[in-house]
Amino acid sequence: MRSSSIFKIFLVLALLEFTSGATTVHSSCGLSLPCKSSVQSGKTAFSITNKGNGGAGLFAINNTDNNKAALVGRTNSSADNAYGVLGRVSSTLAGNLSAGVVGTNKGTNPDALPILLMGVWGVSDSTSGLGVLGQSNAGIGVRGLSTVGIAMFGETTDPAGGIGVWGKSNTRGVVGTQGNTSCPGTYGIGGCATTGNGIYGQADTGYAVLAQSNTGVGILGKSNNAIGVWGNSSTRGIVGTLGSTSCAGTYGVGGCAVDGDGVVGRSTNGRAGYFIGNVQITGTLTKGAGAFKIDHPLDPQNKYLYHSFVESSDMMGIYTGNVALNQQGEATLILPDWFDALNRKRLGKYTFQAEGCHRPWQDESLKMTDERVLEGRGNLLERASQLLR
Repeated sequence: MRSSSIFKIFLVLALLEFTSGATTVHSSCGLSLPCKSSVQSGKTAFSITNKGNGGAGLFAINNTDNNKAALVGRTNSSADNAYGVLGRVSSTLAGNLSAGVVGTNKGTNPDALPILLMGVWGVSDSTSGLGVLGQSNAGIGVRGLSTVGIAMFGETTDPAGGIGVWGKSNTRGVVGTQGNTSCPGTYGIGGCATTGNGIYGQADTGYAVLAQSNTGVGILGKSNNAIGVWGNSSTRGIVGTLGSTSCAGTYGVGGCAVDGDGVVGRSTNGRAGYFIGNVQITGTLTKGAGAFKIDHPLDPQNKYLYHSFVESSDMMGIYTGNVALNQQGEATLILPDWFDALNRKRLGKYTFQAEGCHRPWQDESLKMTDERVLEGRGNLLERASQLLR
């Protein structure tokens, strides 16, 4: 050591070598290696500044069997905001992708797990500590960038329920974007995509995505031109439950409730519910009115046929109306053009009730002369009410 308490060391660190079991002194830098020393001072113990265009220092390990760190930052301080390694970009005009600390990993070993080839790895032994903390006053606190693999990976082995990745913010906690798009709003986790999936969740047995709210909406799906919420499953696509109940079965959309309504559909101007195919109701159907709308049997492409319906133990169509007999006590009833096409000649009984009489009468003279014309004879000039079944 020189006698002066202040000295300068000019290092060409690229030329440093370790010689096992011996001390090697390089004339290019005048430093004996291995070198280990300590100092007690209120100033920085070791400082290197390069005022040129090169780097300030390089610490490297060339031995492929060595698993030691090329550079270790360690602090034994118990004060707040202590850190082992500090990287800082001091320029206020820093360019794109500037970073205080950058970690890269060029490993391409096919036998290694891709998620275990990390550029930066942070570990904390504290139950409430952070392995890696990224903080920004105005920009991005932590950014992971990858050209082919995983940009950022968070994992916990805590069986009690540790957190792999935690994001906290007054506006947006964690944001994932795909493509050149922004993700405005206020939320805990946000995913926005230009062409792909904003948020994708996959699970073998549990929940792929779990959303919970104490007073607001658990999951909100919104789309300007496509589907707001899509559920796809081999058993149950989308399930909504009220209360402590299960919703067993195989279906696309299911709603189950203990005391309230399992499914509620409401519309001001459109349909509250629309079904294509068969509909089965095992319980009691309570309705304000009943009607059905079917394709017109003679022009199904352009017209609809509307019918009201009544309850009956037989399959039938019931048509009512009034007809006046002529001077000979006869009447001819012309049925609509769609009548035979719809009923397929299922009507085999014709019942007439004369006005003022309480007993319907049937006459063998009643006959269907063709597919649409019903003729019959009754009392002269008596006005009859017909009931066709």
